[in-house]
Amino acid sequence: MLNGGAVSWSSKKQEIVAQSSCESELIAACAGANDAMFIRYLLEDIGAPQGPTRVYEDNRATRIIVQNPGILRKRSRHFEVRFYKVQEYETRGLTRMVQVPTLSQLADLLTKNTTTKIFLRLRN
Repeated sequence: MLNGGAVSWSSKKQEIVAQSSCESELIAACAGANDAMFIRYLLEDIGAPQGPTRVYEDNRATRIIVQNPGILRKRSRHFEVRFYKVQEYETRGLTRMVQVPTLSQLADLLTKNTTTKIFLRLRN
């Protein structure tokens, strides 16, 4: 989102088989952060300096892993190294991962079947 409007979004099946929801969320967070970095660098190139880019995440374990390099290492050592790029962005201060409650996750409108009540609440 940029100035209240969506500038980039996608919904697709992950090409990698994740062994946990945490790993799956890390893969998605990394893809989202990479897209955000492209837009961020583009904005900086045209003279619009950027603060940390917020990356919204509803999976607590993923957020903990990204914000605390080395923590939960025994449980996440099987994750592919390339998906830790989002951890580097966080450490460098380029992104700031923000906890978003599952019930407030706007992306669910595009990626999941939702009830009419949830759809209308998120749409508004």
